[in-house]
Amino acid sequence: MPVPPGFEKLMAAVVKNEYRKGVPAEEALTVIKTMWQRQMAVQQAEKIALEKPDAVDEDGAEETTEPPPDLRKVEK
Repeated sequence: MPVPPGFEKLMAAVVKNEYRKGVPAEEALTVIKTMWQRQMAVQQAEKIALEKPDAVDEDGAEETTEPPPDLRKVEK
């Protein structure tokens, strides 16, 4: 997978910041891995949104063909 623009700079800043706090390298790498996974998830979501713009509504949830339940009806 290609590295997102600016990610290397961000990664270096995170390692430097974590090192200053006294965080072990392994934990700093875990932080970087989590950031990488989040970035990849965002890119994947953007890709899907561009390919299928009708599949996602305003709040990012997938639309369904089922109508929403009528909450005004009360079953007795």
